[in-house]
Amino acid sequence: IALEENEYVFVDFFANWCSHCRDLAPTWETLAEVMYQAAENRVEDQPDVHKYSDEDYNEALKVELPVLVGKVDCVDHHDFCLDQAIRAYPTLKFFVDGEEKGVYNGHRTVVEF
Repeated sequence: IALEENEYVFVDFFANWCSHCRDLAPTWETLAEVMYQAAENRVEDQPDVHKYSDEDYNEALKVELPVLVGKVDCVDHHDFCLDQAIRAYPTLKFFVDGEEKGVYNGHRTVVEF
């Protein structure tokens, strides 16, 4: 549903038993929160209220169109992950209008994402 209802979607395909996935989880959650708050302009007038670094928040504000940051547990949604050709965890994919545009293999920080 998220791929159908949002123009830009960045997805973490993970497995709960994967140690690399568990290591990524806090950063991924922070990215989702930062993008949501930046897109909603919730703290624009009160920059000291947010709990993120100014660098993370300012990078998120640069995005003109909101990006939905989501995750899919491939243990629970095995068939969907097979359809998406997920073969390793975590796999980070970016979608535009429901179409995959690429797999992210860069640095795993909020700013780099």
